Amino acid sequence: MMLSDIDCSKLNVEEAEQMSMSIRPSSSGLTFVIYEGQHFQGKAVEGFLPIDASPNTWADRISDLFYKHSFLALPFHRVKLLFEPVEGLLIPKELYQENFESLWLSYLNSEEELVGIKEDIDNEDKSFLFYYPKALLHFLKRTHLRLETVSYFKDLIAQAQLTTREQASRSLNLSLRLGVLDCYLVDKGSVQFYNRFPIVESQNQAVIEGEVMYYLFMLIRELDLNLETDTLNIQISTAEDEATQKLLQATVERLEGNLEERIKHYKKIDE
Repeated sequence: MMLSDIDCSKLNVEEAEQMSMSIRPSSSGLTFVIYEGQHFQGKAVEGFLPIDASPNTWADRISDLFYKHSFLALPFHRVKLLFEPVEGLLIPKELYQENFESLWLSYLNSEEELVGIKEDIDNEDKSFLFYYPKALLHFLKRTHLRLETVSYFKDLIAQAQLTTREQASRSLNLSLRLGVLDCYLVDKGSVQFYNRFPIVESQNQAVIEGEVMYYLFMLIRELDLNLETDTLNIQISTAEDEATQKLLQATVERLEGNLEERIKHYKKIDE
């Protein structure tokens, strides 16, 4: 079946059972990719479904998409949730214990009840402990009984591990999405730091730019970065509506336009 042959609204159960699907809910909607094969191979069709503006919780509005677009609930052979964590920690594996997730919940400030998702880091003795809206995760697991959960930047981290290992270098990676900046440092193939920071103003490009620069300067100081030898990568989320993507892209382009000069100026002031 070719890309042009697939109409999501006309997929039936038998066809879906021979396909796989990945989904990534974001602040503005849900990105989906349906693959021709059962193992996320042979990309067939992809799309973005915006969520309605309503007083309901974000989890409820994402769940409503499954009722409005019934193909999302078909019994695909495999379904992968690329989740954007609400909060997250980097912890040594030996410190993790059963029910460890609940110990941190009282420290988290969220409008929705959260649940922990543990994700081991390949080839390392560390794990991520992410938090995600409990209602949405349980809904998706009821809808797709074999749901697989993967953080949206897992592949990005794997690539940074490979690159820094080959080059014996350090890499600070910033991933900008609507309202959030995810940051992780990889040193010679090993993830050494992870944190996420809120972007308070999500619609004003100049203010977003200023907030990102504030966090970047803080990380340069706290992580003792030398950007003459260490690398800095800034990415934007591609799982937002078109207007948001344009806003984020324009922000990053302005940042990168004179980033080196800004950092040198900041260092002079800091010294």
